[in-house]
Amino acid sequence: MFGISFLELLVIGIVGLLIFGGTMPEVVKSLAIFLRKAQRLFHEIKYDIEDDIGGISPKPSGKSIEERKNG
Repeated sequence: MFGISFLELLVIGIVGLLIFGGTMPEVVKSLAIFLRKAQRLFHEIKYDIEDDIGGISPKPSGKSIEERKNG
């Protein structure tokens, strides 16, 4: 997962407990809510851009590749 081993996750958890103490579950919950909202926002932006680009497609000229090369 993201190139992080279990031992590294354990160290991050222990450091988090030392820094945040008893409020760690609330911090994790707030972080999860923030990440979920950010992910939803990025997906909405991605779909909006895809919709905008999808509506603008080059029209085929009706000519073959050989006809385009020859002019």
